[in-house]
Amino acid sequence: MLGFDNNTYGISITYPKGDKQFTITIDDILASDSEITKVQPFFDMEASKNLTDVKNLNTFFIIPNSTKTTKTGLDYYAQYGDTHTIHPHFITDWTSSAYNISQFQKNVTNAENIINKAYGVSDYDFSSIRFPAINATMPAYQAASDAGFAISTNYGWYTGNVPIGYTSSNNAFFPKQKILYDKESNLIEIEIPESFDISCNNAEDFYTQNVEGMNYFYNINFPANYIIGGHIQGIMTRPDLYENMSKLLDYVNGSHGYTAFSNLDQIADYNNLKNAKIQAHNTPNGVSVDITTTKQIENFTLKLTNIQNGIQAQYDGSALSTDNVIHADNVYYVFHTVSPGTHHFVINDVSNSEKGTENTPAFEMVCGVFSLLAVFLHKRK
Repeated sequence: MLGFDNNTYGISITYPKGDKQFTITIDDILASDSEITKVQPFFDMEASKNLTDVKNLNTFFIIPNSTKTTKTGLDYYAQYGDTHTIHPHFITDWTSSAYNISQFQKNVTNAENIINKAYGVSDYDFSSIRFPAINATMPAYQAASDAGFAISTNYGWYTGNVPIGYTSSNNAFFPKQKILYDKESNLIEIEIPESFDISCNNAEDFYTQNVEGMNYFYNINFPANYIIGGHIQGIMTRPDLYENMSKLLDYVNGSHGYTAFSNLDQIADYNNLKNAKIQAHNTPNGVSVDITTTKQIENFTLKLTNIQNGIQAQYDGSALSTDNVIHADNVYYVFHTVSPGTHHFVINDVSNSEKGTENTPAFEMVCGVFSLLAVFLHKRK
């Protein structure tokens, strides 16, 4: 569906609700009862910005701790974002060459089981992992892949990532499928910032570096991620970093272009797109798209770049409301959650509304070879 000559309306598939995905990750949370009072002001500050439902914004990288992680703590954070993540301090040295894959697998299981036990479930359904000091050995990555994690937000040895903002990054925002031992793994890699909050020279530098990085982010027209990297002991509770995080959200709320907000669990779930079959047809009025999927896809999103005068959109024969259409930066995004089965989108250019409706086959793509998103998205357990 991408770039073919017959693609009259510049239609493509993109991330949920828009190209530019903005996420805040917060490390070193224990999900303990004692954290609740001290972090609540941070969430109140986020809500005051009127950016979005903050649950779509935050990803919490939780340090599993057998004495402090609680169900109450996990439920509390889940009100404000994704808790299906893990940041396994205290379990082992993930950079050690003394461990093989099976030994690391036991350590991954130990980390998962702490949270499973705290929550009272057999599988908390983890989706992303960030190793301490954001790096690990190849066997450790393979153990995480074998455990079914979908996203790795690490850089350093044995990754293809270069941190956002680094001089060699070439401003690359795409996630990449992780190759381990010459085979495709379950993990995709998403770039993270060159500097986290507590590693910047000072709080003002944290603000300045992120504004500089976001300038590139806002001036591209393809699917991209931007992540602000924080810590509970940084942007959430340290006054100078807290204030500069507030300033950053004001910057995001400024007139810099449309931004969508998704936590990493939502992006991991979007991988159900990979095994869908999609057929698109030009019509005299616009375009129609058929999608067949065996798994639900939340907010399946179509992007149209070559319609100037407005659209009329339908899903399975019913008109889509304005809640399912976003017009921003001269681009239309049309989205709807797709349940298992075959479904039908029709999008008409209102300037052609008096023409006929006969479909003309234009292009077809099976998402197993979908080059813009799905090659980066692999199966999640």
